[in-house]
Amino acid sequence: MRRAMALLWRVELGRCGPVSRNLARLARRLLPVRGIVSITHTIMGHPSGPVRVCTTVAGGRFVLDLRQGLHRAIYADVFGVGLRNLVLPLIRRDDLVVDVGANIGYWTVLTGRRGAEVIALEPVAAATMMLAENVAANRLADRVRIVQAAVTDHVGEIEISVPGDGELGEASVFVERGGTTATVGATTLDELIGDRRVRLLKIDVE
Repeated sequence: MRRAMALLWRVELGRCGPVSRNLARLARRLLPVRGIVSITHTIMGHPSGPVRVCTTVAGGRFVLDLRQGLHRAIYADVFGVGLRNLVLPLIRRDDLVVDVGANIGYWTVLTGRRGAEVIALEPVAAATMMLAENVAANRLADRVRIVQAAVTDHVGEIEISVPGDGELGEASVFVERGGTTATVGATTLDELIGDRRVRLLKIDVE
């Protein structure tokens, strides 16, 4: 069974195909539960190796690694749908958006595509690389400033830890047993923004 599932993931069929996306969306609508990552995990499973896919969500192009729970939720288009529908119509061209904890750039891409100027902060190197890849895929390099740093109360450095399961979106300043640690840059919102007017400040950090 394990070999069969690995094959399905490798050829991007079955559980990581359009059927699974539609099942995840249906479950999100019908089940009054919290935790979209758990829904996509149940329906799509968890690949044992890298599964890189490129998909379009709300007009934005995203390169994803379906080992990551957040990426599976984005792939199934069940991540932040209600908030997306509320927020994006409020974003105008040349608005300033600050995306703290940008991860692979979900909000960075979607607001950048509406013409906003985006400052995207992400401390985890692997996530920052995919963030840059997604910014480039959407031709937003002239509208997005990527800052590989954590936002805290001082300018300098800070130690962060990625959990042992490799979920990049759960990196934290609290060191987990079995996780990996790294020293990253640290900055403050005052240092980044100064007295500029911010249209949207999104903070999603651990």
